[in-house]
Amino acid sequence: MYSLNNDGTVIWVNRVQYLGRFNERLGQEWNTVLSRLDFVMDDCIQDERYENVKLMKECANGVVLHSDSEWNDSGRLVWSQKNIESSYYTIYNNIDLDF
Repeated sequence: MYSLNNDGTVIWVNRVQYLGRFNERLGQEWNTVLSRLDFVMDDCIQDERYENVKLMKECANGVVLHSDSEWNDSGRLVWSQKNIESSYYTIYNNIDLDF
């Protein structure tokens, strides 16, 4: 899991969680993979095509909610639609990732 922050001029990515199956700590053999993923995340954020994520949430009653995300006063990325909090959702973005 990553946290995105924005100070008004620069957006930066911080890896905040990286656990394995059943929330077990990952061994040293994962360092290369995690470093590569950090690089990919940072590269996406720095890309001129970067757009904040959008979300589509289908509620249990069948209602589908859509939300953009925006930077709050603390520089954290938050959902524009206030009634989207948790549950199952799909995140989509317009950036193609080439691995």
